[in-house]
Amino acid sequence: NTRYSMTTLMRLTQYYYKKSRSKSMIKRVVFGNLSAYFRRKNQINNGLTCSSNPQIEAGIVFHHSNVIITDETIIGKGVHIYGNVTFGTKNGKSPVIGDEVKIAGNAMILGGVIVGERSIVAPGAIVLKDVPPGKIVGGIPAGIIGDVTEENYCF
Repeated sequence: NTRYSMTTLMRLTQYYYKKSRSKSMIKRVVFGNLSAYFRRKNQINNGLTCSSNPQIEAGIVFHHSNVIITDETIIGKGVHIYGNVTFGTKNGKSPVIGDEVKIAGNAMILGGVIVGERSIVAPGAIVLKDVPPGKIVGGIPAGIIGDVTEENYCF
């Protein structure tokens, strides 16, 4: 199941990456190779492309495969990410995603934008500007199209 294997393999990659930062040459080689193995396995099996040590808080849920996360992207707690989502750099800056954000399929979040807590990014949106907390954004480029309510947050 992609939903669980993406997260598990990502966390294994992080664990072994941190262990590979040792002064011991043997630990660097062994744990570094294990980190690279789990990272590549996740990329092949699930389409998750990210660094060895992504800045992702607990509770992330990947609902589908093919997600790209650039090295400096920061993702908060309880974020839901659907299929074919890209977090990309622009002018050397990466996105910051707040807690409990939902990002629908085929969305792109580019540059140093901040997506506020408990926001929703609509399918196919290209986010180039900050998203205030509790707002729904959609379109190309994304603009505010509504407010998050209990009804529309539970999809």
